[in-house]
Amino acid sequence: MYALDPATLLVLSIVVPPTILSVADIAMEFPHGLATPPSSGHRHGGTSTEVIPGLTEFYHREPHREGAPAPLCYLPSSLHAIKPSDRLVRDWETVLRPKVLSALSEYDVQPRSILPIHQRGTLIRGGETILINAPSAHHKDDNWFHAVMDMRQFFGSIGWTDLIVEISDREEMLLKTWAIRRGEPIVEQWPGIRDLLLQQLKVNEGATLESMSIFRRGKSEERVECPLTIVLTAPEVYGLMIIQNQIRRTLDSNGYNEIGLEIVRGKVIRNAIASIDPLCTDNHQLAAGMGVSIGPKNTCESGTLGGYIYLRYPSGERVQLGLTCYHVVRPGIVGHHKADCDASGIEVASAIGRAVTLTQPSKTDHEDIKKTRKESISSVGARLGVLESRLEDMKMKILHGIKSDDQAQPIRSAIESENVQLSKLEKLKSSSKEFYQQFSSFGHVFAASGFHRSPENHQMDWALIEIDEKRRPPNSRVPTHDKKGRELVALDKLYRPTGPPTLETSVWKKGRTTEFTRGMISHLKVDVFPDGMASGQPSTEWVIVDERGTRNWWFSEAGDSGSMVVNHDSQLVGLLIGGCEALCFTYMTPYAALVADIEQKTGGIVELED
Repeated sequence: MYALDPATLLVLSIVVPPTILSVADIAMEFPHGLATPPSSGHRHGGTSTEVIPGLTEFYHREPHREGAPAPLCYLPSSLHAIKPSDRLVRDWETVLRPKVLSALSEYDVQPRSILPIHQRGTLIRGGETILINAPSAHHKDDNWFHAVMDMRQFFGSIGWTDLIVEISDREEMLLKTWAIRRGEPIVEQWPGIRDLLLQQLKVNEGATLESMSIFRRGKSEERVECPLTIVLTAPEVYGLMIIQNQIRRTLDSNGYNEIGLEIVRGKVIRNAIASIDPLCTDNHQLAAGMGVSIGPKNTCESGTLGGYIYLRYPSGERVQLGLTCYHVVRPGIVGHHKADCDASGIEVASAIGRAVTLTQPSKTDHEDIKKTRKESISSVGARLGVLESRLEDMKMKILHGIKSDDQAQPIRSAIESENVQLSKLEKLKSSSKEFYQQFSSFGHVFAASGFHRSPENHQMDWALIEIDEKRRPPNSRVPTHDKKGRELVALDKLYRPTGPPTLETSVWKKGRTTEFTRGMISHLKVDVFPDGMASGQPSTEWVIVDERGTRNWWFSEAGDSGSMVVNHDSQLVGLLIGGCEALCFTYMTPYAALVADIEQKTGGIVELED
């Protein structure tokens, strides 16, 4: 499970409002670009909409992306195939494609690809589009503009007035996200900036908002060259776009005109599913270890079993329990109890908790693994059939003296290798089926937080699992190496951290979906708005990004919720509770807040391997 819907992602820039050079009620004020570094103490960049000479339409321009008619659709967009019945098929090869090629050649635009496609966005819907991918490094003067204008004028003259032309360099539009480091001036300035923005947002009750954070964002490989950028995440961006000028004026009037501003479209949810590696063997082990699949029985939901903790009670009793997120187990709660559990959590050893049975692996993941192993067996069988046919042919040639026996040896070796693989797959298929039938029941909910705030304003989202006797003893050892053999930690036991999270050392996790990943904790936390309203009270969460800046990199994805976050000293740093895929960062509840809430709820003392 994960705390963000990947189907509703859209990155927009509001570094500056668009420059409208024509009739305002036609050229809508919708910015589309990515954040660009401020210059000379002022923000600049964004998009502009211009009148094309000779045409009664508008031209769209933003960093690394241009086209007409404006406005182009929001990114990321969805691409849909051209059907044989579409009129574009009729005219593409004979009329449209030759003109596209000649215009690009005449104005020295060097395309990587040219794709006629249906492109769809949100709010601005898009349509039939000539999508030209070209390196912006070769973008000189106004050659993209002239090429687009030439094509559009020709298309208009032959009745293709609605055919969109877009030239873009999507690779250059990707930004990297860098953590804020200890000692940067913004660390001391951020509390004041944050209060100003929260005050500004509270007076706009109609605006929706999911999170507010600050990073260094840009395309440079050097962290210090990427500008400070405040990022607002919202399920619908229109309300924030209306007040973007107010937000910008608030920053400028307080002397923060060097800080960029960016809006990211995304919605926080708690029931996302992502696929798992179907050939992974970790999920069918009697002693389940860190980072394996887990899910409520008779549901389609999946999450991560982070690992294990101990609760010690005054009586001396010491209980070992599994740890995951509350939103991972929540789908197993009977419907009419969910609201109460969300507000108050699940009490220790209650009837509600005992009714929530967890399977390991989850039902969905077991079925996916079974399906893929079946497909793999079929594929190996097909390859064996081809090899055996070739071997029979080779034997006939050997019999007639055309080939030697030595020449048949590579085929025999290949057959032997495929038979070994087939035998392994058959055993895995049989053993995993038997395992799931006999041992899939992992346990039930011992206690859970529900959704509430800690005294430090962190969102609490944890659940403890009482482990079934058939699955004891669990594998509580910490992996010391990832699957590529790279060392994670020197010790295979889990320890308490010696202090709050810092970014002096990197962290890692093992999750159901992305398995082993490494990252860095940003020194400034993110504000997350669970109720989705900008006027609401945000929670404050630690955030993890890539050590090298993020560009199409994820510390976690859907299904990784519940993972333990560990540093290189084998210390449990926190619990992974969600993230923002549009910005490639992850939310984490720190160890101290997590333990304090568990102890308050259960009445026990949390202990680890030490």
